[in-house]
Amino acid sequence: MGTIEDTPAEQLALTWRHDGHEARLEADLATYAFTIAAVDETGAQTARIDPSALTRETG
Repeated sequence: MGTIEDTPAEQLALTWRHDGHEARLEADLATYAFTIAAVDETGAQTARIDPSALTRETG
């Protein structure tokens, strides 16, 4: 089941849960920053996407 959390107007937080697993999206609509994280049934993080941690090489 998914939930949309109560956040300030410029933010978005969605959580999806299924069979003990959880995926979460947190987005700042003002800055376009976001993270996506997933955990398994033990609570261990299985994935995390945070584009702000990436660097872009310029040529």
